[in-house]
Order: sequence, then structure tokens, then C-alpha cells
Amino acid sequence: MKKTSVLVILIISAVFFTAVFAVGCAGSQHVDGDAVMTVENLVGEYAAQLIRDGAAVIFGSINLTEDRNGLVWVDIDEKEYVEDQSLSNGFYIAHKNLESTYQLSPHAFATFVSAGGSGAAAMTADDFVFATFSDHSEWGGDSPDYDDGRLYNIYVIGDMIELLLAWYMP
Repeated sequence: MKKTSVLVILIISAVFFTAVFAVGCAGSQHVDGDAVMTVENLVGEYAAQLIRDGAAVIFGSINLTEDRNGLVWVDIDEKEYVEDQSLSNGFYIAHKNLESTYQLSPHAFATFVSAGGSGAAAMTADDFVFATFSDHSEWGGDSPDYDDGRLYNIYVIGDMIELLLAWYMP
């Protein structure tokens, strides 16, 4: 009788812990396909969720490249926002002299501000890649300042970028 009771308790415990684990993992999924993807959701709730899930946040400018397998790689030139009241705008962007490269997750989300516009748009990874390449060809030309002026908060989990949030620089 004791062996049966112990076995029943173990089975109930295993079911309970499996249910708790499944509920805990449900919070770490990507934005639900039925949810409305907005800039506000990405900047707020989704970014906070990624940080809770262990994302590292890198601030910097980016350059995208696509390899022959169709994978998109993001080269990051890390920067730092520095407040300086002696400047007219009250800050400057410092180069940290650190570079890194990560793969853009095909399930990533991003916000994007066109060089010709002022409002951010929420988009999927594919739309972001298209918009970035199009914007660069239209506005960037051969200007080295184009990429330096395009700044992002980049959320990395493992070796994949899951979220890019554009900074609007007036």
C-alpha cells in the first residue's frame, strides 16, 4: 500500500511540475500571431518580455548582409549614449570600439524609421530587411554618416537577434 501511495504522489507531482513548466514557458513565446504588432507593444511589453527571458541589449549602428543561404547577418558597431549639457542637444553618441555580428532571427520584430520620415513603423524581420536595403539605396548612397546615424537597441538571445528598436535622431 505504501508503494502505491508513493507512486501516486510522484505521478501527481510530475504532472503538477509539468503544468507549471508549460505555463512558465508560455510567457516566453514570440508575439502571438493574433496580437496586433505595434511600435508601442514592441517598445514596451515585448522588449520587457525579452529582457525577462535573458536578452542582452546592445546599443549601436547596424549593417545588414545576406549570405548565399539567405540568412541575414547584422554587424553591430556598439555605441553609447552620453549626456553632455555643454552641447546644444544635451548629449552625444560615443563609439565603444566594439563590433559584433549576430544572425537576425527569421521570427524577429523591429521598428524602423525611414531616413525620409519621422515616424517609426513596426515590422517583421523580412519587412525590416527590405525596408533597410531600400532606405539605404534611396537615402544612404555612399555616405559613411548614413549608417552611423541609424541607431538601434538590439535585443539578443543566444546568438540570434530577436528585436531591433530604432532610435529617432532629430
